Amino acid sequence: FRSKGILVEPDPEQFKKLKILRTRAITSNKLIYDTNTNLNFLRDGELSKVVTAPTTEHKNNIITIESIPLIELLNYHNSPRIIDFFSLDVEGSEEKVLTEDVLNQYIFLSLCIERPNLKLHELLTKKNYVFIKSNLYDYFYIHRDFFNYEKFGRSYGIKLNKKQFVSLLKKIDFGSLECKKCYKKLVYSDKIKHYSDFLYYDRDNILFFDFNKIKNINKI
Repeated sequence: FRSKGILVEPDPEQFKKLKILRTRAITSNKLIYDTNTNLNFLRDGELSKVVTAPTTEHKNNIITIESIPLIELLNYHNSPRIIDFFSLDVEGSEEKVLTEDVLNQYIFLSLCIERPNLKLHELLTKKNYVFIKSNLYDYFYIHRDFFNYEKFGRSYGIKLNKKQFVSLLKKIDFGSLECKKCYKKLVYSDKIKHYSDFLYYDRDNILFFDFNKIKNINKI
């Protein structure tokens, strides 16, 4: 498709720098959100973000910007339906940008997202994205359609054998009866191929067990 890529920066001052430094790319100063609306935007350099409850402390640095959904931006620029790479860093509004509507129409073969919350992580998993690794605040995913996924995805993701997985489980406080049942399923099931499928990182880079998937082990 000879796509040049699209770079988005809603902060007017930062956008001026973007236009100077990235002359070969398509640039946009749109504010991306899940709806078309007017939002309060805090101008704070690299930490600029949408604010729902502005404080008097920042009142001089807040501007109002009209937002558009990501899908509208991609459609406007005739983006290919399969996109090689997507990077998302919007200081806490990630799930408002990468919505289910977008993921229904576009496939991103690889993604880098700053601190995705659990809701976004679960949406990505539902849409055939696989968590690969994290580096400080950035989380990397690939789509199962990624070329050579079976080798690449399993080699660089969270890779644990049963012994290592059980060792992790022993460090968890299984307080409720329901959690204890989950523990037994994990330890005694012979249907599990990839133990990493039952792990995820939250936006604070803490490793958790996905109990919803564990409950459904018998359905595998």
